[in-house]
Amino acid sequence: MRIFIAARIPKEIRLEIRIYIDQIKPRLEGVRWEHDDRYHITLKFLGETDSSKLSDIDNVLRELVKDYSPFRLSISGLEALPNFKNPRVIVIELDKNDDLFKFQGEIEGSLYRIGFAKEERPFKSHITVGRVKLRPRISGILNSPDKITFTVSEIAIINSVLGKDGSKYNDISIFRLI
Repeated sequence: MRIFIAARIPKEIRLEIRIYIDQIKPRLEGVRWEHDDRYHITLKFLGETDSSKLSDIDNVLRELVKDYSPFRLSISGLEALPNFKNPRVIVIELDKNDDLFKFQGEIEGSLYRIGFAKEERPFKSHITVGRVKLRPRISGILNSPDKITFTVSEIAIINSVLGKDGSKYNDISIFRLI
């Protein structure tokens, strides 16, 4: 199974982001845009994982979420990763939230203790909205999205099934922050 851990984004916020993306799509060619039902904040990508490890991952998250309340996050802008000169993905950036960064770090450390490799790159909270296939062509100004603040109250273990039309996501477990 190809899995990752993500903070789920409320439906109404995903729709607001979709409206923004629909406005900029004509000015940014060469991008395969994600459907809004796939918008999430990746906290840890685990990749190919044996299903026998799922109960361990589930137990780690079940314990960690007990110490956290929902996160208030704000959209800060549009970005490309690694950058607009050589983009691989188009993302909605989020303002830094210390609690989210602490939580992500605890996920990273707890999963390392049960045999998962640590991520080499520093955590950057973002929502992937598009994947670049060819060098994108930008025509006109790409306005930044509105400053939207929202609450994340669900964390999920998600199975990502690769297909010709992109990945299909299936929730394995959902944990509520209270």
